[in-house]
Amino acid sequence: MIHRIFSSLAKFKTQEFRPGFNVLLAEKSPNARKDQTRNAAGKSTVLEIIHYLLGANIENDSIFLKPMVGEETFGMTFDCPNDVLTVARRAAPKEDRSRFFFSGTVPAALQDALETTEEGGHYARLKAWRSFLGAQLFGLQPEPETYEPTFRSLFPYFCRRGAAAFIEPTRHSSQQQPWEQNVAVAYFLGLDWRIHGNMARLHKREQELDQLKRELKGGSVVGELIGTGAGLQAKLTVARRRAASFRGQLDAFKVLPQYEEVEREASQMANAIAELSNENTLDRRLVDDLEASLREEQPPDATNLEHIYQAAGIQLPGIALKRLEDVRRFHETILANRRKHLQDEINAAKRRIEHRQTQSQQMDVRREQLMGLLKTHGALDQFTQLQAELSRLDAEVEELDRRLQLARRIETGSADLKVERAELHRKLVNDHNDRADSINEAVLLFEELSCSLSERSSFLRVEPSEQGLEVAIEGGPDAKSIGIKEQQIFCFDMMLAVLQGQKGNSPGFLVHDSHLFDAMEERQIAKAFEIGASLSEKHKFQYIVTLNDDRVPWSEFSEGFDFNAYVLPTRLSDATEDGGLLGCRLT
Repeated sequence: MIHRIFSSLAKFKTQEFRPGFNVLLAEKSPNARKDQTRNAAGKSTVLEIIHYLLGANIENDSIFLKPMVGEETFGMTFDCPNDVLTVARRAAPKEDRSRFFFSGTVPAALQDALETTEEGGHYARLKAWRSFLGAQLFGLQPEPETYEPTFRSLFPYFCRRGAAAFIEPTRHSSQQQPWEQNVAVAYFLGLDWRIHGNMARLHKREQELDQLKRELKGGSVVGELIGTGAGLQAKLTVARRRAASFRGQLDAFKVLPQYEEVEREASQMANAIAELSNENTLDRRLVDDLEASLREEQPPDATNLEHIYQAAGIQLPGIALKRLEDVRRFHETILANRRKHLQDEINAAKRRIEHRQTQSQQMDVRREQLMGLLKTHGALDQFTQLQAELSRLDAEVEELDRRLQLARRIETGSADLKVERAELHRKLVNDHNDRADSINEAVLLFEELSCSLSERSSFLRVEPSEQGLEVAIEGGPDAKSIGIKEQQIFCFDMMLAVLQGQKGNSPGFLVHDSHLFDAMEERQIAKAFEIGASLSEKHKFQYIVTLNDDRVPWSEFSEGFDFNAYVLPTRLSDATEDGGLLGCRLT
């Protein structure tokens, strides 16, 4: 139960609550102006503070963002569940909104999540606080996953706030998703809520599959990226063959560590052979020239000289002839020496040619050896490049295979999901049958509450369907009227308070804002208060109602029912600027 709600605001009207039925009244003074409505007195603000202190997010229009609130603190003392805990939360600065401060004894289950301020105060972060509340008040896992019940998805059924919370009994917000309703109601009725969580996951996959099918058929970018099963199968077959062929080549590859040295030596051999060949060509030309010169070398003909002198009528003396003979021998000697020199040059050139040919043959043998080695072996960097290329081909095969599997899942996914949905529906039906007693208990309690509240009673219908748990509240021909809908919400919430209280999985209180009674007839309002007072006392939970004083059905209460006994002593008023809950008007 809630013991006290307080604030650091100077004129805040602290609210002290009692066990059982509590009524917070907002009074309108006789001389109040038209703009001084009870809507500004702060009845709904009580619910906002409760939610704020129990881990609600701050909406853009939240009162905690109003300038008049500033950096004030709001707090509450309540049972959680066997300990009395006092929690406070600041409105500003922004970083403090995610901190929940505690005073007094803190439960052991919260100790590990506590952090300490520089001043020595203790606080828990928003996530840790929600986790603690879910575990303590509803028996939830410390960190619920998606499609599982959470504290913030269950608690609003016990403290509805805002106009959207009073549209349907099974809904507490216009933002609440259908799967959240199913999971929450299944949890409250003692059913296997995990089935509904799995159905929500399945529904999401069905939506994603439908979207993918539309994109594949529509020629979208996604369709082009994925492709069709037939086209991908053909591409995959070709890619696998290419990769297998390349892998075979790589398996036969032999690495030569000195590949670059061998390659360099082979290149040097080829260059040397070419250079030797060029030099031999030059020497062969030299031999040819020398041999031609050798053939042209002839001694001078001395006889011709004698004939010339004789023809001239000159008779050479003996000494002249002797000297002429010396000259001829001299020329013959010179000629013999030159011929010898030319022959020596020719022989030397031929020897060089022979030597180079021998060298060239030896080098050519070595070059052939090197080329054979290079032909059967490869360099390490070449091997690395080949490995990288094979990795690319393998990745291409893997990517095509992944796309093929995805395309096949898309093309055959509907059938698979239908099978899965049928299996979940079977589990849902079995769970419904296995827990029939729990469902019947809720149905009977709701019917009893409805009959007590009005002669136009409604009944609760709970049945499994292929889409999940189908919960409906049905009544007479005017069941869609706002007043009847409010009666159904009252009965549904009261049913939850009783059933969850018996299980020990509840906050221990139920809070109804005045909005719930806007369209109810006075007789039903009176009955609702009497039922709430009786059940809260019998089942040991707290029932808090905020109400405008002109909606109190004084003449409709049963004899002996003292409504004033449940009205809180601190009342709200619109007569003055500080008559509301906050002690000031928000601007």
